[in-house]
Amino acid sequence: MRAIVGLVFVLLVSCTSVASRVEREREQVASELRARAGSELEALDEARAKEWLAQPLGPDQAVAVALALDPRAREALAELDISSARRVRSGLIRNPALQLGLARLDGETDLDLDLMQPLAELLTLGARVERAEGELLAERARAARTLVRLVHDVRRDWLDAALAERAEVLARERVEAEAAATRLADELHRAGNVVDSVLTLSQLALADARSRLALAETRTTAARERLARHLGIDGAQTELAPVPELALPRVLSGGFATKVEAASLELQEARARVEASAHAAGVARWDVLLERSSLGLTARKEEGREGAGPTLALTLPLFDDGSAASAEARARLAVALARHASLELELRESVHTAESRFAATVERVRLARDEHAPAASRHLDEVLRQYNAMQVGVFDVLDARRGELDAQESALQLERELRLVSLDLDELLAGSLPSTRRNPTP
Repeated sequence: MRAIVGLVFVLLVSCTSVASRVEREREQVASELRARAGSELEALDEARAKEWLAQPLGPDQAVAVALALDPRAREALAELDISSARRVRSGLIRNPALQLGLARLDGETDLDLDLMQPLAELLTLGARVERAEGELLAERARAARTLVRLVHDVRRDWLDAALAERAEVLARERVEAEAAATRLADELHRAGNVVDSVLTLSQLALADARSRLALAETRTTAARERLARHLGIDGAQTELAPVPELALPRVLSGGFATKVEAASLELQEARARVEASAHAAGVARWDVLLERSSLGLTARKEEGREGAGPTLALTLPLFDDGSAASAEARARLAVALARHASLELELRESVHTAESRFAATVERVRLARDEHAPAASRHLDEVLRQYNAMQVGVFDVLDARRGELDAQESALQLERELRLVSLDLDELLAGSLPSTRRNPTP
């Protein structure tokens, strides 16, 4: 009875230990997310998230909803729970094996009782714990990186959808302008005031404008669906809040690359996996040599005689001396080291590329916003004044309006590019390497 009570106590302690470890690891990841991305994990429940979706959705609200509803967040935390449980289990010694044998010989009962404990569980316990700790550190970094990336992916998707809607508005304005031009050209053509080619050019321009509108509508739908995938809703049902006015960011501060490397969760994960592989390589041979070795106690009753004593079983390395397992473990360590080195190069390339894109895009946005777009609008005003003075024709006004729309579309594309590269820089500083994106520009 006492043995049963003791066993139940051990099981309860083990379960409590696992639960507390899981809770502690989740809290650390939530703290990482809060510090790196300014977002709260599981701040919303499903009901509250759906209430937010009934209102105009801004980027911060979209992130909160995604963290509550996106399966990627739940998957990352579940993977972390697996590693947490594995870490707890690594510190437990495998249960001993009890073997009982009964035999009837000439009316006598022979009894053999053997209690065996694998030696590998005792002699490699420390290395197993260190390896599991390294794997847990890697999984914690991976979970934090997944959540940080999710936050920035949602911000990008929200921005894509909001700017796609603005691009669609510009496309509709172009269709309206070209439709008015075509109606005017048709009236003048019927009156004999313009030749056939002028009417045909107007019709071609209208067809091109309608094609652009169809493409803009397709891009808006695709962008909203990408956002909806993270929010677990129908993309057509969500109203997006207006995009905040773009303020040109300042030049990046010095030491940006150093800050990114220090914050990188990918590098943290890679280093932890290197350490775990190193611990595994250190005991790989012993795992083979001690695989079936055990230490135990045997008790025997035979022909009225009773006795007990220790037993020792050792694996004989006749066919497998552990060298193959050791070589495999060292190769895995080499793979982990190579991946770490490759990741460092990839991170530096991403930083330098993002810095270069950022500087160039800031200047292009400044030129488009402060020079190109205002000049196009001034040109339209000047042409309108000339038209009122009967110095130019109506088609000159239409050409000037096309130029203004072209400038506005170009400025919008550059704004999107700058906002996205700024998000890339934010994500790098938050510790996540931005994933490759191939979304079309609006």
